[in-house]
Amino acid sequence: MVLRCRTTVVLWLALAVGGCGDDVVPESDDGGAEAAPDGDDVPVEDVVSADEAGAGDAADGVSDAASPLEGRITFARRPISPGGLGAPSPVPAAGVSVRLETAAGEVARTPTDDEGRYAFEVPGTAEVWLRVVAGADEPRPVDVADFGGAVYAVRTDPFPATAGRMIDVSIAPADNAGAFAIFDTLNRALAAAEAGFERTAPMPRARAHWERGRATPWGTSYLEGGEMWFLGGPDDSDEFDEAVIAHELGHFVQTVYPSSTPVPGWPHAGADTDPRLAWQEGWATFFSCLSRDDPWYLDSVGDRIGIATDLGNLPLSGEYLGRPSEPLTQTLSEWLAAGTGWALYAAGSDEALQRRRSLAVIRDWFGRSPPPDRALEGYDLVDFLDGYLCLHGGADAEALAAWLVEERGFPYDMAPACGKAPVRDAAPARVAVPPCVGKPGRPCRPFRIAPPEDGLDRGAVVTGPTGERFREVRVRATGGR
Repeated sequence: MVLRCRTTVVLWLALAVGGCGDDVVPESDDGGAEAAPDGDDVPVEDVVSADEAGAGDAADGVSDAASPLEGRITFARRPISPGGLGAPSPVPAAGVSVRLETAAGEVARTPTDDEGRYAFEVPGTAEVWLRVVAGADEPRPVDVADFGGAVYAVRTDPFPATAGRMIDVSIAPADNAGAFAIFDTLNRALAAAEAGFERTAPMPRARAHWERGRATPWGTSYLEGGEMWFLGGPDDSDEFDEAVIAHELGHFVQTVYPSSTPVPGWPHAGADTDPRLAWQEGWATFFSCLSRDDPWYLDSVGDRIGIATDLGNLPLSGEYLGRPSEPLTQTLSEWLAAGTGWALYAAGSDEALQRRRSLAVIRDWFGRSPPPDRALEGYDLVDFLDGYLCLHGGADAEALAAWLVEERGFPYDMAPACGKAPVRDAAPARVAVPPCVGKPGRPCRPFRIAPPEDGLDRGAVVTGPTGERFREVRVRATGGR
């Protein structure tokens, strides 16, 4: 076991509390069990209880008096731009769950606000501590876990419950800040989706899997059941690639609002992609840009950018064009589908209205029984365009015709069957046959996740007072006024 204690926690208090002492969490070992995509079979972990992990020296005395406790949570994010990944800098950890705990168990929990701030009324307990979790139950249920399903967290050392205390927690890169970056991107994209879909209730729970320094056997992917898997290295990592993270969330949205058709084929075959797969991938990319209000799709490899595509300025050649002499069922690129969505979004100045218009097609047009279907059997770009024009009374038709038909050469006829049953074009598309990659509609048998051999300290797996499993890093309390 390796004794561990990191991350700076700034305590403004009358009495400084220092050191890790006997409260340090022991290092855990990653097992080598076969891990299925749903996380049922997990690696064997060295799991310790919260009491064993350092709660034992906290006093149990409680009085009726309460005192305020507040502070701010930040994490280190590497900003991404077309020029590459920048240096880590602290940003607010908005929406994370902050737990107030004592030796007797959890006292209270609260999500941070948009600035990463939290506040508690602390009971008159001799000692308390904070656990900050890369997940939340409200306002929207989403969390980030390791490959075995333990949710990422950091925990402070115990400190006296003294009136007027302020505690700021800064989560460093070595303390799994990448997990908090993934949560931050998912949380913001879900908030945009909820507003655009005009939901009165949160989306179903979503979960991301990621481990610092480790690759998943299937790369960065969405797997059925609300499970997203992200590369963590060592050569390619996606925790700071906001466009990539929101793209995988787009596939999750396609399961909440059924809008993609699982068919055989390779979804990234350029202009030779089955139109249903082009729609599936292209809409997820469009959703990524829509939810972030940013036309750039950036995917980093190391410190450089591997993919840098601006949906608002796609090239006028190759896979970015349609073929006007072929039918509506022609194969096409995912970029043409994504770019069409962005062209409609950018057609109006009211961003919130344009977002609602696009997402209403997914909710209301595709939500009909049976869903309208005019081109190939299944969801595709033509069906989306029909729904957009029918639901919104022809809104943005001029912009659509100018961008897709005139500039890009896709033969959309601008004639949706709004009030009658659509007539399907029976012409088949050419389908490229690729390897299985474990994406929606193309499930692969589970891969074996071997234990890491790099010796990287990723924290210990502990069981919290409510029975939850956390991949946790202990944080040192340093104080002064």
